[in-house]
Amino acid sequence: MIIKEEVKKVIHVVHNSTIEMMETIENLKKEEWSDNTRVSVVGISLFKKTIDDVEEFQKKYPNVTIHEDRPGYLSMGKYVYYTTHERDFFE
Repeated sequence: MIIKEEVKKVIHVVHNSTIEMMETIENLKKEEWSDNTRVSVVGISLFKKTIDDVEEFQKKYPNVTIHEDRPGYLSMGKYVYYTTHERDFFE
């Protein structure tokens, strides 16, 4: 019997714009990474992630653009475009 180990790797990617995000996703898919795996409870893809501590985030990632929603009931406040991708590796 041969037992081979399957390792799942996950990467988290922060994007500066929707255009950059779509290009990056296409490039990752060509490299055999999954499409964005961040989804809501009902299965809708999630592309925005709320930033609670903007100063800390900017210190860690100074070249990332932080966006801001228009004020309103459904406003996310400050956010970045954020995706998660998976890939299986066999050893």
